[in-house]
Order: sequence, then structure tokens, then C-alpha cells
Amino acid sequence: MNKKGFTLIELLAVIIILSILALVTTPVVINVLSSSREKAYTEQVRIIESAAEKWGIDNIKRLPNSGTCSVTVTELSSYFSTPVLNNPKTGEEMEGYVEISKSGNKYNYQYKEATSYGSCYNVLD
Repeated sequence: MNKKGFTLIELLAVIIILSILALVTTPVVINVLSSSREKAYTEQVRIIESAAEKWGIDNIKRLPNSGTCSVTVTELSSYFSTPVLNNPKTGEEMEGYVEISKSGNKYNYQYKEATSYGSCYNVLD
């Protein structure tokens, strides 16, 4: 009698092997996805800070001679290649502001996720 098919032991062995593979690879895949999201977030922040630098060039009179001022991501949206930047970690639209400060002859631009800020528009044109 020629039997075609698998025995219960063979099926169980395959299921056990696949389960072990899934247990080993799942954390690796999750770490890779998390790392990719973190890199994408860092790139989004770099784009926002770069847009703030361009904004600063266009609005040099508004930049502080001392202290700090801020410009929101919404105000910088015209400097992005896409109209909206999404946070890769959450999938939501990136909000917040870029804090601009002067150190010596150089301006520093730092992205902040908070919503409370001091505007650069308090300086007269």
C-alpha cells in the first residue's frame, strides 16, 4: 500500500520548526523596524532644521541678536518639498517648532516637539 501524505509526527515537527523560526526572527524584525523609524524621524528633524535655516536667511531681520526665538513647523511648511511631514514613529503630522539662538557669529537651529514657544515675529522688520 503506497501512502501519500505526511504523518502526524512530521506535521508536528514542521510546526515546531516554524514556531522556533518565528520566535527567533520576530524580535529582529521589530528591532529593524524600530531602527528604521528612528532614522526616518532623525531625517525629518534634519529637514525641519534645514528649512528653518532657509527661513532664517529669508527673514534675517527677525533673527535674534541675543537670546532665542522660535518658528513653528507650520510656518516652515513652504520650505518643505512635501506639504506635510509625518512623524514616522506615530504616523501623525509633525508639529512643534525650531528654536533659533545665536552663538558668536553663528545661528543654531534645534527642533523641539513642544507646542509652547517664543515667536521670532516679535522683532520689527
